[in-house]
Amino acid sequence: MSGHGTSQWQVRANLYRGWRALGGRLTLDTEALSFEPHGLERALGGGVHYRAPLAQISSVAVARRGFPRKRLVVVTADGTEARFLVPKVEARAADLRRAVPSL
Repeated sequence: MSGHGTSQWQVRANLYRGWRALGGRLTLDTEALSFEPHGLERALGGGVHYRAPLAQISSVAVARRGFPRKRLVVVTADGTEARFLVPKVEARAADLRRAVPSL
């Protein structure tokens, strides 16, 4: 489910869906930001994929959400918000901002 462009980075990540954190990989490529759940999540019914074309991303932020660790928060043009726990979150947010033409 990752994008079809050249990968800029790929990291272990958790995608938050309500109270649940789904484990997998977050990939930034030249076309999109995408999340692919790992096999265990798929087996447990948490096979939620995420893909946001870079042109559709309207904001990128780093936020604390009731938990001491910072999260990468991505909002798309339609208002959909995705929250990810990733290593080196500030650097990942900066990379994503540079990759998004409108930011």
